[in-house]
Amino acid sequence: MTSPTWLRLAVPELAGAGWLEDLGAAAVEAETVLDVSVSPGLFGGVLRGLPGERMAVGALLGAEPSFGRGEAAIQAHLIEVLSAIGRETIEYYFVRWSGGRLDSDGVQGGLGALRALRDQGHLGALGLWTAPVADESALPLFELGIFDWLACDASDAPLAAPFATMGGRVLWIGGGGTPRLIAVTTPAEIAALSL
Repeated sequence: MTSPTWLRLAVPELAGAGWLEDLGAAAVEAETVLDVSVSPGLFGGVLRGLPGERMAVGALLGAEPSFGRGEAAIQAHLIEVLSAIGRETIEYYFVRWSGGRLDSDGVQGGLGALRALRDQGHLGALGLWTAPVADESALPLFELGIFDWLACDASDAPLAAPFATMGGRVLWIGGGGTPRLIAVTTPAEIAALSL
């Protein structure tokens, strides 16, 4: 069962001594999905070897002009994340949507890379991160059957409904539904969420 609140680890404005270790320990203790996207090297390092599920928001799908570059963008980011977290697989991996055309070479290269990496066991559940481009250009991606999750904010509710109808799960950025993804910078913020 997926926890109703996932944590996006973020760097506090004023960080005191030991903040990173304290945040990492509190996050692991929360026993929920931990998003290391803000800084995979920083947060992946402090969480390395510790239990729990990890999430990352990755490359921009459709931003690259060619098949090879679209494929390489996904592969390069995933190598960075997996190296940082010290694992061969990440449980949840989201790609950001650029609003490009589904039939473009860059999109097809990225989708090909995602399929291959999933087949090789490096990716668990795949998600599409629509913010800030939450328009109908993302709808054809749902029909491909490659994405298990859609990450969106409350203003993207019109996209969430058709995705959920096709059996997909929705992760709400900042709230608006469950599960939700909440940014945290301190153990006190985690404790206040009553996970």
